[in-house]
Amino acid sequence: MKKVLFISPPPYMYSFPRFVCLFFLMMSFSYKSQDLQPNDSLTLLKLKVETPKKQPIEGQYIRIVEKETNRSFDVTTDENGLYDILIPAKNVFRVIIENFYGELGEIELDLPDETNLTYDYVLTIEMSNELDISFKTNSYVLEPSSYPYIDLLLNWLNERKQLSVEIRGHTDNVGSESINLTLSKNRAESVRKYLIEKGIDPKRISAKGFGESNPIESNDTEEGRQKNRRTELIVKN
Repeated sequence: MKKVLFISPPPYMYSFPRFVCLFFLMMSFSYKSQDLQPNDSLTLLKLKVETPKKQPIEGQYIRIVEKETNRSFDVTTDENGLYDILIPAKNVFRVIIENFYGELGEIELDLPDETNLTYDYVLTIEMSNELDISFKTNSYVLEPSSYPYIDLLLNWLNERKQLSVEIRGHTDNVGSESINLTLSKNRAESVRKYLIEKGIDPKRISAKGFGESNPIESNDTEEGRQKNRRTELIVKN
């Protein structure tokens, strides 16, 4: 069974040009799992979240809500964009993609009457886990325009107290590798310190710097270098 559902971004998303959710591609088929085992009352749901280029999306937060009871299951994808969960069989669920900008879209999952099945769902979304923030040149001092975006994250963390996050800093390849690594660490730490000063438990926030080691575009062009200078948010559950 294969379903494609196109979802337009919510109206408020148009003010955040670096984050666009375009569509979900959902595929479902049954097979035997080597780990968690379904039974007469539980179905094994195996989620994979990836970009249209088949790149896994790490740290994507998903809520799986049972429609009849409104019971919610929290899911956060691993470094391979994967998460496995046992959920009540033969029920209807809302699968909601969410981050600190709000709900980005959802699909309805109607589990069939068969039992002892595993279902594999690939959610394909064009999106970015990038925080829309900037720093002063060659500095880890936040630009004033960054604070409204960090405050969105702050409010979301206050609403989702069960979640932790990791702030990741990245740079382009201009300058020495060691300087870029230090700069990326300090930039991630600046965001972490701001959130802590606003009352978020330090245990819920970590910060890491990757320097120039994880480019998402070529550093041969200014446009590519600009995209590589980024600060990412990875949700932990």
